[in-house]
Amino acid sequence: MSGSPSRKRPRPEAEESISQTVTVGEPQRDEELWLSDGNVVVVAQHAVAFRVHKSLLAQRSEVFRDLFSLPSSGTEETLDGCPVVHLIDPPDDLRHLLSVLCCGKNYYYTQDKVQPVSVKVLAALIRMSHKYAIQDVLADALARLQRYYTANLAEWSAIASREQYVKADPEDAITVIELARLTDTPSLLPTAFLSCFALDGTTVPSSSSARDREHILARLAPEDLTRILRGRVKMTKMHTFRIFAIFAMRKSLPSAECRTSTNCGKAMFAGFGNAGQDFILSVYQDEQDDILLSSLSGYMANSDPGLCAKCRADVETALENNRRIVWEQLPDLFDLQVDGWPATGSDH
Repeated sequence: MSGSPSRKRPRPEAEESISQTVTVGEPQRDEELWLSDGNVVVVAQHAVAFRVHKSLLAQRSEVFRDLFSLPSSGTEETLDGCPVVHLIDPPDDLRHLLSVLCCGKNYYYTQDKVQPVSVKVLAALIRMSHKYAIQDVLADALARLQRYYTANLAEWSAIASREQYVKADPEDAITVIELARLTDTPSLLPTAFLSCFALDGTTVPSSSSARDREHILARLAPEDLTRILRGRVKMTKMHTFRIFAIFAMRKSLPSAECRTSTNCGKAMFAGFGNAGQDFILSVYQDEQDDILLSSLSGYMANSDPGLCAKCRADVETALENNRRIVWEQLPDLFDLQVDGWPATGSDH
């Protein structure tokens, strides 16, 4: 997969399915998007109707432009004197898109101040703009999503900074995987799969009962479920090797400059054992959403205050170097091919 959004628009033969009549009964006017000077009524699922400007939609979307140019059946449906077009989209998704196209709504900034946007809203904008081939809306929404599910390790580590841009829950990772597949944006996948470690449960039975479908991971394709399961195992093995790599430092630690070598030596061995145990447990705890961060900070917490400043600095450097190696190999943990991974500060 390439890193740029797919620019493929729906095929002409698909336009009939876009405008299928799926509403039942009289369309219900949307409370937010019913413009008094609008000249077309767009009806979504559940008979939710939006009165908007046809010219604005046609100007921004070739799909809408072609849809509006379809020949009339001879008995054109109208509402308040406006022609009615039926779509098969969820009303919430369509409302978010129409708010941007027809009302100039800016979900990202308020008076130049960054506003966090929920994954739900971003997903709606991405799905709708991809379907109706509105490239600027698609690019903006994907760019904002990539501020949270980033390919840059420094940005991933700055959780508070990411939360300024996107409001995300662990279960949103499933949606992000779906969006990455839809738009051919593979850079979203490694951290989305990593975030799946925080979800409850790791397996979904092969049957298709209602109970199974309710499980959030059941939304994933079988091959992606396998990626999560194997990724857990690979991550645990990789961290084990990281712990042993730090153990190999015992020839150079405590530091030659250490003045409390006996205490530091004891603290290091105690810290290694605690770190390994805590990490293995954290992989299988639902509340753990950042394996890369927790394992390293956990070691330092367990070894402090036993290490002197010099030994502590040396261990922190070694741990951070190992953490960087894991980040570089993150796509491989999930059997993913992601060009340009990892990103640096200049790549963003």
